[in-house]
Amino acid sequence: MASSPPHHSPSTPVTRDAPHPFNNREGDVIVRSSDNVDFRVFKLLLSLASPAFRGLFELPQYVPKEEEQNHSDWKDGVPVVLLTEDSTTLTNFLSPIFPWGAIQECTSLKEWRLVLEAAEKYQVEGVRSAAEKTLLRSKFIQTEAMGVYAIARCFDLEAAARLAAKSTLRQPMPGKFSDELHYASAAMLHDLVTYHRACGQHAADAITIPKEMDPESSWNGVWFACHACPSDPAITPPTVKPNPRPPLRNATKWWLGFLKEIEDQVNDRPSGVTIQEWVSTSPSVKAGRACQICRKRAVEDTIKFAKQLGKQVDEAIVVVRTLLPVFPSGGC
Repeated sequence: MASSPPHHSPSTPVTRDAPHPFNNREGDVIVRSSDNVDFRVFKLLLSLASPAFRGLFELPQYVPKEEEQNHSDWKDGVPVVLLTEDSTTLTNFLSPIFPWGAIQECTSLKEWRLVLEAAEKYQVEGVRSAAEKTLLRSKFIQTEAMGVYAIARCFDLEAAARLAAKSTLRQPMPGKFSDELHYASAAMLHDLVTYHRACGQHAADAITIPKEMDPESSWNGVWFACHACPSDPAITPPTVKPNPRPPLRNATKWWLGFLKEIEDQVNDRPSGVTIQEWVSTSPSVKAGRACQICRKRAVEDTIKFAKQLGKQVDEAIVVVRTLLPVFPSGGC
């Protein structure tokens, strides 16, 4: 005869145990999530990691007899602590506290925020540090830079804020919207816009034809050799030492047009990658390929030039860090 399923009264929650490693029967306390998942853990480790839990466990505690134990307060002879966080948040929150693991890759920025909120609520610095380390390696730095920046600023994660701010440079402002921006203050977003704008100005200023250059410089391309393309007599070529044979001509207009294009591009998206990506879509480079003389080297020389100029632009952007040495602290 089949046994009937266990009966639960309306006041008794239907719970399930968390998976390994939070199902250790040696655990002396159960932390229950808002979705009724029981995490069997150890008071000592929680107390060492969290002043909030330490204070809770130091309170005098009445231990009822077995027949008096309520499933909501006690289970299997150990006390149950009811928390407001769900099981996903608690898994990520509890993992760094114990010797067996670290925070795993979260599937959304909301999960990151909830873990950090729990770390702040229960005063667990180790979880906050572990969260930042994992966040720095996550895909969201590239795919959700605005959201990561907002979270990092809210919880004073300076390294993550800096890396996310740098990642936003590959997109024009205001960037890709993220729900996490709702939690950031206007001052925090102003800091990011100021940083982005300063980087754009420094990047654009780096695009200047040098007065002197080495013969092997990437600036020394077909645009200074072509006698067929229209040129601008007002733009004199750089001095090359030793003097080249034949001497440099005035720069072609298609190349000067390319310089203007990338100046505009990096002003909006201040990154060396922006210049390299622009080569394939540049109307000016396309015009250079139409010239019988330039066509053989126009793309090759421009790619080489864009790679080197991209490095110069990135170096110029680094200077902005001296203008904004530390993102001001101040959580949400």
